Amino acid sequence: MDLYRIIPKDDRWIISKNIVYIDYLAKIPILVKEGDAIWIYIDRRITKYVLKLVKILQKEEIKFLFRSNRIIFEHKFSQDEIHELNLKQYIRNIADESFFDGFNKIEFDYTRNISEYLLKYKCHDIFKKQYAIQKKRLLSKYWDYYQNKEFYEVSREDIRDYISALEREVKINLLF
Repeated sequence: MDLYRIIPKDDRWIISKNIVYIDYLAKIPILVKEGDAIWIYIDRRITKYVLKLVKILQKEEIKFLFRSNRIIFEHKFSQDEIHELNLKQYIRNIADESFFDGFNKIEFDYTRNISEYLLKYKCHDIFKKQYAIQKKRLLSKYWDYYQNKEFYEVSREDIRDYISALEREVKINLLF
């Protein structure tokens, strides 16, 4: 697959040694091609570009998975650490309103992508552990005594509902 064919013809998109960068104050890696595998770094700083790239790859029907932006050099991490970081990033970034709304707008099946990751690397137990930790954090609420109100970590109810049902949806996707 030719990377020049799929990225937009723009000065901001730079290709070097099977890595696509976005020139956004600095060169930020957004896509890595390793053999047949394509990884997209899911990074909140460049949400607009990540969504644009996902839309392009989805239109071209090219399979890809997301990778944590903390993993630049894989040789510094064990396989379990890599899976923990990736799955943690999967769960945490869907709680971001811009990613959640963007994926819904382009009709991208995020749970299917998580399921494909779990099938490829057979790390469902790591997912369950990370999901329990992140769900507890993301769905937590606290009481503000000064305003006499209850606040949630994730303010939107539709995102909280999605996070609550994520494990069940992933299990259903794994069955089919």
